[in-house]
Amino acid sequence: MSDDDQDQPAVKDAAHAASVAVESKLKSPSENAAVRTVLMGCAGASLLASITYKSRGQDTNALFVGQWVAPFLLIALWTQVIRGDIAPKM
Repeated sequence: MSDDDQDQPAVKDAAHAASVAVESKLKSPSENAAVRTVLMGCAGASLLASITYKSRGQDTNALFVGQWVAPFLLIALWTQVIRGDIAPKM
């Protein structure tokens, strides 16, 4: 076995531990909603900042800040999914 094969379980264990830590922080639906609200606000602020930079001719800054929108929205969606708010009922 190579060193890369031996590192994989450690990486998976670390990722699982991080996921469990985040999930444990989002116990109540009100906390989960607050986190999503903050993330959605950050996405909106990033979009507005990007538009402002673009209107001032600072294209590099506009592109840099504009790329933050998608991760904020994806993290907000992820927090909703891990809480089971939109998981399909079986």
